[in-house]
Amino acid sequence: MFVYILLLLHAEKELEKLLLILIGPGFLVSIAYIDPGNFETDLQSGAQYKYELLWIILVASCAALVIQSLAANLGVVTGKHLAEHCRAEYSKVPNFMLWVVAEIAVVACDIPEGMA
Repeated sequence: MFVYILLLLHAEKELEKLLLILIGPGFLVSIAYIDPGNFETDLQSGAQYKYELLWIILVASCAALVIQSLAANLGVVTGKHLAEHCRAEYSKVPNFMLWVVAEIAVVACDIPEGMA
């Protein structure tokens, strides 16, 4: 229904602009992993800082797109995921440090959800 209304409203506009309107939110959700806690944090920071932090979304989305594409290509070509490659390539100490950094990142992502 929403798409039909948009098509009626933008009947005389170019198709590219309409596609950007329809694809934009889906792209952000797929890159940003928007869940309820993250969404609430985004709303609060947007209300407080307006558009001042918008450049961070662009940089982070581009970085996430590149990293996810590389990891997906690595998995498709070799049949192993990134952690298996790290385990095979590095010794125990670097692997442990990578694990600690990954756990810190998980905790850092969970903190805003707990606050929201």
